[in-house]
Amino acid sequence: MKSGETMDERDADKAAISNGLRKAFSPPSAPAPRLEALLGKIAERHGGKGSEGQQASRS
Repeated sequence: MKSGETMDERDADKAAISNGLRKAFSPPSAPAPRLEALLGKIAERHGGKGSEGQQASRS
């Protein structure tokens, strides 16, 4: 292998890692439909109340 080829491979690896990390740690642009449905069901079970409903049920 030539040293130029090794550097190209390293650059490709760095780019792949960089892109993977960017995708892993960036939030999605819109909430997933399944997540929205799940949050809706949770809200229905708690009577549409947020953390107030949870605090009232604990006391």
